[in-house]
Amino acid sequence: MGRWHHGGAPHAASHRSWVSNLAVVSAVAFALASLLRLANSGPAVLPAASFVGSRLQASGGSGDWRRAAPLLSQMLATATEEVPRELLERELVVELGSRGELPGQGPASRRDVLLGGAWGGLLGFFTAELATEAATPEVPEDRAAALEASQRQAQEVCDSCCAKDWCECDFCDCSAFLESQGYKVPLDAPRAFAKAGKTEWGKVLDWQSANIPHWEPVARENLRADNSTFPGAGLGLFTQAALPADSVLPPYWGPLLTFAEVGRAQNTPENEYVWCSSNNGLAAMGMSKDELTQGPKAREIAFCTDGRASVEQNLAGFVNAAASQAQCGATNVRMCELGQVMYFRTTKPVPAGSELVTDYGGFYWGDFQGCPEEST
Repeated sequence: MGRWHHGGAPHAASHRSWVSNLAVVSAVAFALASLLRLANSGPAVLPAASFVGSRLQASGGSGDWRRAAPLLSQMLATATEEVPRELLERELVVELGSRGELPGQGPASRRDVLLGGAWGGLLGFFTAELATEAATPEVPEDRAAALEASQRQAQEVCDSCCAKDWCECDFCDCSAFLESQGYKVPLDAPRAFAKAGKTEWGKVLDWQSANIPHWEPVARENLRADNSTFPGAGLGLFTQAALPADSVLPPYWGPLLTFAEVGRAQNTPENEYVWCSSNNGLAAMGMSKDELTQGPKAREIAFCTDGRASVEQNLAGFVNAAASQAQCGATNVRMCELGQVMYFRTTKPVPAGSELVTDYGGFYWGDFQGCPEEST
């Protein structure tokens, strides 16, 4: 998420959200939705992100990306028309970047790598080195069986991750998993949209009655928007009461956008308030602005949210972010996604009267590479 401005003096830095950057570049992955849904949707389409992550996790990690070259080559050899090599290459770079296993790079979050465009700059080097350091294995004769096995393995990894903490699992459908385990979960964005439409969907999420682990809903009356403690940051969001760790703020929401609306918002002030879920943009990554605005998906809901809303509707839009190392000590919430909806969740107990502050990670601020993990 990014720094949004709803009145007051704008911050000197950009107010773009990480998700709006991701929306501009990719609009974040409509065609590769969750594994659980794909299992019942006809021909199997393997989510490249889950595939790559599961294969690397199953291998126990490489420690050095070069030592993983044979495994990576094998993964690239499983490219299909539905999951092209270019997408697998991209996800390999993102996954390895998150593990700190790309040359000349320390550990970075998946979001950092995506946001900063680091995967694009490293892709040529990565693929060239891979070609010289690993012999490409034969393509499996039974490609469908190989994909099915990888999909099953990816599902197991996702299930394990969701069982531990739904907030830690990018590209996994933890909403479906938790519901399958008997938990009461909030409505996901597609079901909320089907129930209430593109402008009122946020009102029917029923997020406060969820009973999932690591989920303590915060009542609106325990939050207020006020002048931020960060100089020049405009308004921020403050607690009216003490909050325990794992407290979940009201969802970030506004009107849902179509792919055409996402395309038209590119490089405009409107885009500064757009948030897209992780399951919506991989399909749009290869789409030009013309394809977004005029292509076959133009009128489809992209499940990207326009957060330009009033304080009464979108309190989460007032959460500011640390923009320097000195401000990292103030971070106390992180961005989480459940059911294609973004929620902020506290990372530790927060006293009454505190400003709620998140971390955008590296690449966002330019000269500031984000807060160390222990500070959040």
